[in-house]
Parts: sequence; structure tokens; C-alpha cells
Amino acid sequence: MPHTRRRRGIGGAHIGRTERGQSLVEFALVLPMLLVLLLGIADFGRIFQAGIVTETAARNGAETAALERLRAKPPTDAALRNAYYDNLHLVAARAA
Repeated sequence: MPHTRRRRGIGGAHIGRTERGQSLVEFALVLPMLLVLLLGIADFGRIFQAGIVTETAARNGAETAALERLRAKPPTDAALRNAYYDNLHLVAARAA
């Protein structure tokens, strides 16, 4: 049962105000701000996670390309060199 404060008005009539109603109004005013804060935190977490995934994929692709380059040295012939680096890019893209 809500706590009710009563005051005497003009002519001795009771004026009742419930604290529950005041709390409900305050909650209704604060709720949108709390929701915006909560959604902002969640959105920041999603952005942070996407950045970590992107960084990890780039690191894996670079590591795979570096190991592939060490395994198979680039050819000295200029005509074959373009095909070699195209293949190296494909290996890095598959790893990423």
C-alpha cells in the first residue's frame, strides 16, 4: 500500500498526494536517458568487437603472406613476378 502524505487545505479538506505517483513521474522522465545510455554502451561494444575482428583478420592475412613469401621466393623474371605477387595477394586474402 503506498504511503500517503496528507495536508490540510483551505477549509480543513484533506489534499492527498501519493509518493508513488511522484516516483512514477520521475521514473518516466529518467527512463529515456537510461535507455539511451544503455544502448550507447551496447553499440560501443559492437563497434569495438568489429574493430578487433578486422584487426585480427588483417594480422592473419599479413602473417600468411609473409610465410608464403619466405617459403617461395619471388622469381627474378619480371613477367613472372606479377603473377607471383597476384598469387601472394590471393593467399593473404583467403587467410583474412
